[in-house]
This record gives sequence, structure tokens and C-alpha cells, in this order.
Amino acid sequence: MTAVIYGLPVVDIDLAGDGVLRRNHPVFGHRQYGIHEVCDGVPRRFAWVDERVPTAAELTSGSLAEVRRRLPAPVLRTAPESAVIVNFETWLGVDDLTAVSAGVAADGHHARVTATPVSIEYLTPFGEVRCAPGPPRPGCALSIERRGVSLPITARVTWSVSYVSSVGNGALNPLSTQVIRTLPVEEVQTISR
Repeated sequence: MTAVIYGLPVVDIDLAGDGVLRRNHPVFGHRQYGIHEVCDGVPRRFAWVDERVPTAAELTSGSLAEVRRRLPAPVLRTAPESAVIVNFETWLGVDDLTAVSAGVAADGHHARVTATPVSIEYLTPFGEVRCAPGPPRPGCALSIERRGVSLPITARVTWSVSYVSSVGNGALNPLSTQVIRTLPVEEVQTISR
């Protein structure tokens, strides 16, 4: 059963025979009971009070889902831009990535989850290169020794995830985003006389 009392959503109303109105918190999911403030016999305010302190997982779940939704796919850049040249380095990089954060505050509790890009893997059929996120540069390059029609390159970013909340701070499992780009493979021909 769902209802609204004093403008507050009530979910899973539970009158357990004791006259106490209970619900699952609409954001965090933990149990609460309703109280009605009475001063000198006059009803004043209605509020929800936690039956227990919510866990960090309950506080961060919604924010983690929002951070996951906001994480951008990397934009793969190479130098040279249009092709991979046999026996020449192709520098690899991605457009700037910044930390993504989301938070929530309700009923005296709060949580903020932040994902920060920490590393990137470039995966090809010929091996992988692991670097820090950044623009194409010499220290983050691949080189292939034989010609092919095309070369798929997967850029996979790993994001470290941390949280701060009213019940403590900590780390969550890392997240990842990726993109695949296929480049033609070419050779530079020389003539010797």
C-alpha cells in the first residue's frame, strides 16, 4: 500500500497491531516509524524516525548508481590520428577525464560517492598498454610489426570509487568504462637506389 501523509511518501505501511505507522525509507530502504509531535495537546509536526542507523551500503547505493550513470565513455585519441603505421609508434591517449560525484541527504543522514579515473588500458590483438589517463604521448604507445587490414583498439578506463557519509567513509569496488576504435594499418614504402 502506498499513501502520502503530510506531504511525505509512505511506502509499505505496517500497522502491526501496536498503532505504530512504519515504512521503508523511499531513498535508502531502511525501516522507519512515524511520530507526531504534540505540544499542550495540539498536534504539530509529523516526522519519520529511523528504527536503526542505516548502513553505508544503504546510504551509498543510490549515489553509486547515479555516479555509474554519469561516467563518460573515454574518447580515444591517437597520434598519428588516422592510421597505425607498421614499425612506427602510435601514441595513445584519451580526452581529459575528471572525477564524477553524486550525493544524497535525507533524514539527518548524508552520503557522497566519487569516482576518479586512475588508469587506462589499451587492448589490441597484439597486446596491451597500461598508462595513466591523458593525451597521446610517447610513454603511452604501441607498435606493430606486420601489416593488416585494420586494428581494433579498446580503451578501458578504471575508476577508483570512494564515499563519505554520516556513518563513515570508505572505498567501493572500482568501475570501468570503455570504447573501441578501429584504425587502418598502413606501411611506409621506401625505394633504395
